[in-house]
Amino acid sequence: MILVVASEFDPAIGHVRADPACGDVAFLTPSDLCRPGWCVRSATNEPFSLIAGDRSFASSAVCGVLSLLPVVSEMELLETNETDRPYVASELSAFLFHVLTRLHCKMASRPTPYDLSGPGWRHAQWHLACHRAGVPVVETGLSSIDMPTIPEQGRVETLTVVDGSVVDGTAKGAPTGLARLARIAGASVLSARVECNGEDWKLRGVSTRPDLSVASVRRAVFGWLCDG
Repeated sequence: MILVVASEFDPAIGHVRADPACGDVAFLTPSDLCRPGWCVRSATNEPFSLIAGDRSFASSAVCGVLSLLPVVSEMELLETNETDRPYVASELSAFLFHVLTRLHCKMASRPTPYDLSGPGWRHAQWHLACHRAGVPVVETGLSSIDMPTIPEQGRVETLTVVDGSVVDGTAKGAPTGLARLARIAGASVLSARVECNGEDWKLRGVSTRPDLSVASVRRAVFGWLCDG
């Protein structure tokens, strides 16, 4: 079973549900964290019980995790008293971080205390990682891959790294550099928006969240998570 952690409002859930090639997938949303049935003992490494949607299962049944949720948001906790939501959201984020770090399986990106879906780096940290990986960056700096704000100067495409290999994409030289960047970030799955000018390419944006609306990306990610 693959566990996808996401907001219940995330359109990625619909893309995965509609694709039988993704296999057996359970979707864990913030509201599930408030449901009865959880049993996690912090002092042991024994399997524990999870709740995801209408499913209850042991942690040992999970073979892979894809987290699309950086943090539990107050906006997801509609059944919680409004004045309590900031505290509850913070506590649920901490609990979910603990749960994810207790799972011994493949993960698209390891959670951190700053981001449940990856390293949670600021732009300066990504810039330093790019320098270490030998990845050229657009002169005006990196943007969020979901909200590009830098004027485009050439052909732009999105490349996805899955376990060191790039899915689709035609930018020459990019796969090697992006694979190094993913390793430095501790991410087995990395999405990168690159700008191509002839033989040259530069990174415009980066994210640990793959674009699951693209079938080739979706099947590469879930195929890797399912594989042993």
